[in-house]
Amino acid sequence: MSAPPAQPASSGAFQPLNSIWNHKLLVILVAFIVAVGGTYVAYIKGTAVYRATAVIYVAPRFANILEDSKELEFQSFSQFQQFMKQQARTINRYDIVLEALARLGKRADDLWRRPDETDRQAAERLQQQLQVRDVRDTYLITVSLESENPNGLDEIVNSVVKVYLEKAKREEIYAGEDRIEILSARRGAHVLRIQALTKRRGELSQTLGVTTFVDGALNPYDTLLIESTSALLQAERARISADAELATYDAATGGEAARLALTAAASELASKDPGLNSLKANLYKRRSEVLEQTTGLTENHPVRRIAQRELDDLEREVTSASAHLIAEKSAMLLEERRARVRERAAVEEVLRAQLRGQQDQAAWFANHYNDALDVSNEIARERKALDAIDDRVEFLEIEATAPGYLRVSTWAMPPILPVSGGRTKLAVIFAALGGILGLVAAIAVDLLDRRIQTSRQVQSLVGFPALAAFLEPSSDPAHRALLADQMRRLALALRRERDANGVRRLLVTAVRHGCGATTIVLDLACELERQGLRVLVVEANLFVTDPRYRTTPERPGLLDILKDDLEPAAAIVPGDANLPDRIGTGASAEGQLSDCRHLQGFLERLDADYDMVLIDAAPIRLSADTEYLAGICDATWLVVRARLAQIGEVKGSAARLEKASPPAVGLIMTGLTVFLGGGYYGAILKEYRRSLLAKTQHGRNGAPT
Repeated sequence: MSAPPAQPASSGAFQPLNSIWNHKLLVILVAFIVAVGGTYVAYIKGTAVYRATAVIYVAPRFANILEDSKELEFQSFSQFQQFMKQQARTINRYDIVLEALARLGKRADDLWRRPDETDRQAAERLQQQLQVRDVRDTYLITVSLESENPNGLDEIVNSVVKVYLEKAKREEIYAGEDRIEILSARRGAHVLRIQALTKRRGELSQTLGVTTFVDGALNPYDTLLIESTSALLQAERARISADAELATYDAATGGEAARLALTAAASELASKDPGLNSLKANLYKRRSEVLEQTTGLTENHPVRRIAQRELDDLEREVTSASAHLIAEKSAMLLEERRARVRERAAVEEVLRAQLRGQQDQAAWFANHYNDALDVSNEIARERKALDAIDDRVEFLEIEATAPGYLRVSTWAMPPILPVSGGRTKLAVIFAALGGILGLVAAIAVDLLDRRIQTSRQVQSLVGFPALAAFLEPSSDPAHRALLADQMRRLALALRRERDANGVRRLLVTAVRHGCGATTIVLDLACELERQGLRVLVVEANLFVTDPRYRTTPERPGLLDILKDDLEPAAAIVPGDANLPDRIGTGASAEGQLSDCRHLQGFLERLDADYDMVLIDAAPIRLSADTEYLAGICDATWLVVRARLAQIGEVKGSAARLEKASPPAVGLIMTGLTVFLGGGYYGAILKEYRRSLLAKTQHGRNGAPT
């Protein structure tokens, strides 16, 4: 009777059309409330919304103007995507938005800032309303601003974009502004250092009397010493030469040879004297004339002797003049040599004294000159560092204004047409939303409902399918026909179990009161009697007694039989056309079966008189007697009513049945409804209706129905 455990099936509780139909009033109520509220909101807030959008292009790479730089070099596309997201989050940064509003000046009061707002509040509100998105699979970032007032939206967006581009450009080279500031401060320090060193070198130059300081070359004072030494050496040589010349002509030191040399030199000079030469020329001329006059005269001729005397006088005059001139020249040469010696000695002495003075000042000059060289070298180093700083600052300034990764693709334009809003449109949206929320609410009610909705839910809980599933009673003939057929099928299945497995005692219990277990038992007994079996129904539910077990006059009940050990026949209520033979619980006030020892004998006596005994027991969760009865009966059926029994109740009842370990277990579902839209039972009902309609038409045509 119990099917083998199956894999848990889906619950089947999600039936949206059925949920909507069952809760149609909830759907209508939710839709109406949302629609009415939405209409009010649309009337109050349903103004048109305008949007201004600027588009920024982010280049994946760019080249520097002056030189290569790897500070912003993307190694992969994912790194570029991260850079895109970083820029998108930077655009509405607080300092950017605040500066953008500040640049608008008084226009910001007209376009954005509210009368009672501070600058910070206005900036934070603009931060929240700016919509910055990176467009997927592109190099573009959009910056949008929506408002009900279209005036000035483009100005605000463009101001934010301009400030962002400027700051991003300055930040493109990491900490560019800070770098320039640090370099400028450093440059100023170098300039002051150069000025101080230049002043110091000027003082040294003025002190030393030198304007040029060359490292690695002789200092001017060394050159001066070399020149002075060379001049002294030349003076010494000149003095020695003068001494030698004096010694050559001075007889006091050179003896006879010096006298002869002096005479020779004086004679040479005298021979070159013009006066002496003129005198000699006159002598020679006169001699020629005399010789002409005395030619042919004897030596004793008076004329010849006169002429001879005249010639002798001239020769003496020439000789005397020559000797006198030689003496003068000798004295002059000797004095000249002496004067030259004195002159050269004086020059030598002066140069020697000067050299001694220069040598005394050489150390002082060298120290100061070396200081000047150090100062010059320090100035050169400072100028080199200053040139490097100037080059770097120039690079940063030029690159800061050069095209980089970011540029504006499209500036924001004044909005003309609204992008959303409008009272009618908003009201329609709320109406549609109300309908959707109503449908969702109806479905959610069933999804959140802990009650059993379908037989598949119970199957997933207990692990086996239901023996029978009964629809909710209805006045529809097709429903009644289907219920009758289901009961007949259940009776035939029970009869087969009796014939095959000897099932004669059947315990019927429920998950809770109200599941229809009593009706199932009584109807099943009637159906079995119609099939020719003798059936007795015993009421064992001490919690709720059913009036269908009572008779007039009152008969003893089950409790009376067990208590006094009476014959069962005294308590049996005979059956009629609608009810089978039955035994009620009796009028005892006890809440449980008083003596279970007689219960087994009681059932055995009933087995002798009836083909089957059906026991209508209390819910197994509530009664220990039901657990006991399940152990002594041949089979136990658990009745679960849809939309009444809770999931926890089914689990608890299944656990109690497992603890009681009955020989066979079955599951009966009651109270099922036909899901809107058809399904299994819907299709069967259609067939029954078609069959009933065909029978009705056949009867109208005169044939027996």
